[in-house]
Amino acid sequence: METYIARSRDFDLVIASLPNSLWLKQQIPFWGTTRLRSRCYLLSTICGAMLYPKLCIRLGMMDAEDLRNFPPRLRRRLLIASWLIIIGSVWMFIGVGLIKLSKT
Repeated sequence: METYIARSRDFDLVIASLPNSLWLKQQIPFWGTTRLRSRCYLLSTICGAMLYPKLCIRLGMMDAEDLRNFPPRLRRRLLIASWLIIIGSVWMFIGVGLIKLSKT
């Protein structure tokens, strides 16, 4: 789902919705926005900011006003993408752990 958002025009809307975020202003020139890998990296960190907004605001990564005015439809999509990645990773670790335990 995150890759889909990174490849769609929603990515440009996500970036445009965070104009005052210091972290994003520093990362875009460094990573760029043309390659899929860089887009996915930027989206992953923005998803993390959506999951823990108070922490990101306190650290100065994101602007509080930008996060308040973020489009609700995109916020929901980013949160769903984050939780799908988290749940998938947990299941992968459980599966690998069960495979390792079954070989002994």
